[in-house]
Amino acid sequence: MSELKELSFSVYTRYKSIQDCILALSKNKKIKILEVGGRGNFLKKFMPSYDITILDVIDSDEPNYIKGDGRSLPFKDNEFDIIVSTDVLEHIPAPDRKIFIEEQIRVAKIGLIIAFPSYNKEVVQIEKETNKLYRSLSGQEHPWLIEHLSFSLPQEKFVEKILETHRLTWSCYGNQDVRLWRQLLAIDILVAGVGAPEILKKFNELSAYYNSHVQQYDYHKNGYRKLYVANKNRGRLLLNKPSLQSISSQNIIELGMLMSIFMKEAFDQINKQTVKLRERLIDQWELEKEIHKSLEEIDRLNKKLHGIESSKLYKILAKIRGILNRFRK
Repeated sequence: MSELKELSFSVYTRYKSIQDCILALSKNKKIKILEVGGRGNFLKKFMPSYDITILDVIDSDEPNYIKGDGRSLPFKDNEFDIIVSTDVLEHIPAPDRKIFIEEQIRVAKIGLIIAFPSYNKEVVQIEKETNKLYRSLSGQEHPWLIEHLSFSLPQEKFVEKILETHRLTWSCYGNQDVRLWRQLLAIDILVAGVGAPEILKKFNELSAYYNSHVQQYDYHKNGYRKLYVANKNRGRLLLNKPSLQSISSQNIIELGMLMSIFMKEAFDQINKQTVKLRERLIDQWELEKEIHKSLEEIDRLNKKLHGIESSKLYKILAKIRGILNRFRK
């Protein structure tokens, strides 16, 4: 488990929450699990003794991996006990989300766990601002934030209606308090956008602390991510999830200190990169000045050569050269 706590906080909090839900839904029995969209195979790292199959759209040589599309699962009805998908639904185009969920319902024997960031005006605005930050650092759109904005985040009522139509009982848990999530998201983006080793070191220290001391409290009914635990056997799953209000003040202070240290290091690195960029731009400007001078000199020489070629003396000499060449032959 110590190695898992070294994962980035965004990965750890997703899969630790999923692990807790699986254990509760399966009543700690060894079961057969399918994760839809599970590239990276993180669930297997959290639950190594379980029979877990990963399905995703990219190629992979992992032994428990199947290339496929969640909108058309290549399995028979009830083939897996539990189906899991985390942070995938929002990357499915809105018209295809219903069949994506219904395919998981079809293949699940016991139930399914669907986790996704749900639509919220505050969250949408935060993601817009964060994508803008990433674009200013990297010069391009953030690959998954831009899909959130393009496809729109899923609505909770939409998911609930599908589950109820198929007569599943469900429970919903809010994961990652938005007040803390927005700060952690900015940190995540700074790591991706700046990419300096010094920043990565501070990021790893911060992630390890969050994973060890904060994650288990980071639940809120209006959290950034919603975890739906749906049961085909009609029993409603109830998990007691504490909120950040339950965390000790010491943990909050220590987390705040680590976040402050990270931000200082990040902005120091940004300033260093800005200085280097300015120096490169100055060097480029000086080079462009030299090139411009050289082009002006070439243009001047071309004009001078054209003037020589147009002179009467040049034309006479050209005729003499032609006569001499004929005599040489």
